[in-house]
Amino acid sequence: MRSRESAQKAARVRGCAAAVPILLAACSASQPPVVIREPVPFVAETGADEDWSADRVRDRARRLVHQAERHRVEELDRRSLTHRSLWEHLGPVVDSAAGTTRMEIGRSVEGRTLYAVDFGHGPVRVVLWSQMHGDEPTATLALADLIRYVVENADDPLVARLHERLTVVAIPMLNPDGAQRGRRENARGIDVNRDARRQVTPEARALAGVHARLSPHFGFNLHDQAPRVGEDGRSVAISLLAPPHEPNRSDMPTRTRAKLLAAVMRVAADSLVDGRVTRYDDAFNGQAFGDAMQSWGTSTVLVETGSWEGDADKEYLRQVNFVLLLVALDAIATGSFEHADVHEYDSLPGNRANNGTKPGAGAGPLAVRGTGPAPARTRVP
Repeated sequence: MRSRESAQKAARVRGCAAAVPILLAACSASQPPVVIREPVPFVAETGADEDWSADRVRDRARRLVHQAERHRVEELDRRSLTHRSLWEHLGPVVDSAAGTTRMEIGRSVEGRTLYAVDFGHGPVRVVLWSQMHGDEPTATLALADLIRYVVENADDPLVARLHERLTVVAIPMLNPDGAQRGRRENARGIDVNRDARRQVTPEARALAGVHARLSPHFGFNLHDQAPRVGEDGRSVAISLLAPPHEPNRSDMPTRTRAKLLAAVMRVAADSLVDGRVTRYDDAFNGQAFGDAMQSWGTSTVLVETGSWEGDADKEYLRQVNFVLLLVALDAIATGSFEHADVHEYDSLPGNRANNGTKPGAGAGPLAVRGTGPAPARTRVP
């Protein structure tokens, strides 16, 4: 009779949706890295190479930004977002939907439940996580909107394609104790994103546990960054990175796939933020989750949300995140990212700290929660 461990391993290889609750169970124990060696089981569409066309990607991005507006979870915004408010409003959306489930993957230092939301039953496995730094909420809001979009549009061809070809696990707000305090670190003052190897924090153990059990082919590490400017002196709206897997920053198939995927995202973002897209610092840090996951065989893309004039609460950049993630997920589902031009990634300019940011040009650490007027909407420029 096969052991439970063997059964779980077989379920992971199948990548079926029914296996996800098994894969995510008991994620609280420290997890050794699982290096993924299996090929990515793409089911590329006929004409996927044509789907890569930069013009097509830009057109799709501009159309999807209106879906972001339409599916915004109205009750959630940067000023009022807490662990309680997130799951008070997103929980019922997930729990009432067919084909979408919510799983407890651990508890924070202060006992707040860490949830993962999964959808899809395809062979290609994807994990997304946000707010591992508690004062970086933009992508958490975007994930909430994206989950609502998926739940409410099951018959949409894009959503149907994601369900059929991907198994997606999203972890909004990995560090709820830090979010409660409006600070980067967890309740013990530890940076969760420097705990990929030691896993002394329960939040890091939860994320590593998901990776160990899901063995994702792709990962999205979602953050906010302090206001920065590009080489042209303009404020940076989005920074992307395919993190290195070792100090020499060499390429291997895992990182090359991440670069191609980031190239698609760069083209989509350029059309929405007037070209204010840069590359994040690519110095190797083996203690960080993005670099670690890349070395574990998960093609990982870091997305850092910057600032946008007149959008201190990052409501427009929330929409941009929604679009970039959907464009990337669809590019994985169709296999079209394989035909992207890697030069779009390699040519990304660098950025530097902006020490002269004018008030209102970007959002810094959260100091006030639940007060003030509702943020104004910012539409496509």
